[in-house]
Amino acid sequence: MSKFMHQFIHSLEMREKAYFKRFTELYSRNDNKNYLKLYDYLEQKTDYSLEELKIHFADSTISKYLSSEIKYLEEQLLKALVNFHFNNSTENKLQKEILFINILIEKGFVKKAGKILVKTKKMAYEYEEFNVILGLIQHEEEILFHEGILGFTEKLLELQNERILITEMINNLNDLRILREQIRDFQITVGFISDTSLYPEIFKNPLLLSEKNALSLKAREHWFYIKDFSFYLTRQKKESLKISARYLQFVEENIKIFKKSKLLPMISNYLHNCALERDVESFNKVYLKLMSLKEDNKLDQVYIDYIRFSRLQELFYNTNDIDAIKLLLNEVTNYADEQIEKLTSLQVDYFLRLIIRSYFLSNNFEGALKWVNFIYGSRAIESTLDQTRIYGFIIYFELEWFEKLRSDLESARKVLKGKKKLSKLAEIFIHFFNSNLKNPKNIKIQLDELSKKLQQLKLDNKENHAFEHFDYLIWLNSYRVRKKIIN
Repeated sequence: MSKFMHQFIHSLEMREKAYFKRFTELYSRNDNKNYLKLYDYLEQKTDYSLEELKIHFADSTISKYLSSEIKYLEEQLLKALVNFHFNNSTENKLQKEILFINILIEKGFVKKAGKILVKTKKMAYEYEEFNVILGLIQHEEEILFHEGILGFTEKLLELQNERILITEMINNLNDLRILREQIRDFQITVGFISDTSLYPEIFKNPLLLSEKNALSLKAREHWFYIKDFSFYLTRQKKESLKISARYLQFVEENIKIFKKSKLLPMISNYLHNCALERDVESFNKVYLKLMSLKEDNKLDQVYIDYIRFSRLQELFYNTNDIDAIKLLLNEVTNYADEQIEKLTSLQVDYFLRLIIRSYFLSNNFEGALKWVNFIYGSRAIESTLDQTRIYGFIIYFELEWFEKLRSDLESARKVLKGKKKLSKLAEIFIHFFNSNLKNPKNIKIQLDELSKKLQQLKLDNKENHAFEHFDYLIWLNSYRVRKKIIN
């Protein structure tokens, strides 16, 4: 508990800390309250140690009742933060108004409560806070029962119909949210999809036939995401680029509902599609939007840089701009060194594989080794394990670490098979490197065979998923040129 409290306190912004101090001055007459002593101690400590904390408070009652004192500090901090953030979001503003309505009804000021309710309900509709609207409908019914006005039954029927419509919108929103999560899962569990008939729950779903089937703006946001991602997973890159442009425009037009931070994943998706389609002009226009968001310190700057560096690497790779890749690489690796722990496991895996690819294209295999080892060490994502192992094979081969390569090959087949990741691509490379270790003099024949197999695999839509990230023929041809093993 105290470790959590240390982390929680150090997650606070300076404005939040300053407000907590003012909050405690208002609600605590005694400056020597134990929870304030605990706060001051934890706030000053960069590193956390339970033993040091107990020693520091050994002569006070804090040590004896540490658990309850920490709990009380947590409660006071949360109260202060709730108060501080009451007007920082639409959701909080609505909750505050609902509290006002409840108090006024309890005190008997029903007409005043009704006036606030009308204003609050209008705001809830404006921001599509449907669950809040349901609660407000219930309050309206209570006010009607209390006042017993003329047209009472008719008004109740209107509210009942309104509840039915709002419930329908909530169900529609939830249905699309579930579809969104299903298609996101495909990225990891299935990868690219060549036969959509295998997944009728997504690709034949009537909700996705028309944008009009999304009954609210929030539902339409899910609809756009699903359509964009479904085009991407089925490799309809042009359609994905078109829908992602509409998606970004839609969010920008309704930014009041979706908040500024929502722009970041939209921009990321659009830049990615531009890079895949080599649409440099469109990429540069939206890239300027991304860079303008770096001026807003309320947005996640680590995420913004993640988008910036990953999408630039994708653009340079797809436009075959090796010089730009080399120029960017130092900045990219500095970012990874400093910020990698702040990214999600999926982001880490993707970003590091981009770095490895950039090192490969720069023929810097020692540089790539560090990041392959990092992925091995994290063991976070197994969906790309076969690709990571192949990267390792290539690095050891290039650096002529043949004993290490032999050792890695011996375990690779067993590990990949056990995790159900022994792809045809992995089998092809394992066979190639094993053959070379046994008979290195036949390298030209082995490279010819490898080239033929990779070309065939690249044309197989069921097996060529890894080529979407890196065309292994690029490395093979580069190796042949550097080693002068030309046909």
